[in-house]
Amino acid sequence: MSELKAVVFDVGNILIRWEPDHVLRPYFSNDKDYAAFLESTRLMWMNLEFDAGRPFADGIGELVRQFPEHEAPLRAFDTRWSECVLHAIDDNVATLLALKQAGHTVHAITNFAREKFDIARVRFPFLNNFDHALVSADIALIKPDYRIYHRFVHDVGLKPEELIFVDDSAVNIAAAKSVGYQVFHMPNADAAECAAFRATLRKAGFRL
Repeated sequence: MSELKAVVFDVGNILIRWEPDHVLRPYFSNDKDYAAFLESTRLMWMNLEFDAGRPFADGIGELVRQFPEHEAPLRAFDTRWSECVLHAIDDNVATLLALKQAGHTVHAITNFAREKFDIARVRFPFLNNFDHALVSADIALIKPDYRIYHRFVHDVGLKPEELIFVDDSAVNIAAAKSVGYQVFHMPNADAAECAAFRATLRKAGFRL
């Protein structure tokens, strides 16, 4: 195993809890209607376009024209986006800040719309602590596209095997591993997983 030189965090559901159902579900009287809304509008597929750089106003406007009966929840996904972020994931935030305080290099690779990432950075100032944050919308590439992982190592001047990457998505983890990153899969970011990640970093030589 190569010596690790930096920790790379995902953001959504690793450092902040993102749950769009919290905003969208109350617009519907039952789960069946809500599921039909998501299936027909393909809103979460459109969200991938936002992560790849498409402006929210443009994409939401397109969906509203196609599905005028769903204008309220569709527009809420934009105007009430910050309510989709329920809270910080404190255990992982503590790990991030401890790494920084100890002088370690800490980065991020995140699928995020730039306009929303900037909102999140104001609400959660710890998101300003990364030595380098690669935001998907800035380069029109989203995880798990292997090119985003190659672009990141080019940007920071490190080898993939010198990085440990933590993400909640199994496919994102698999893609990073295929490029050569060392990885830690954290599907739930619960207390046990956060503690295990911290223990893994300590074992790898990070001071925490």
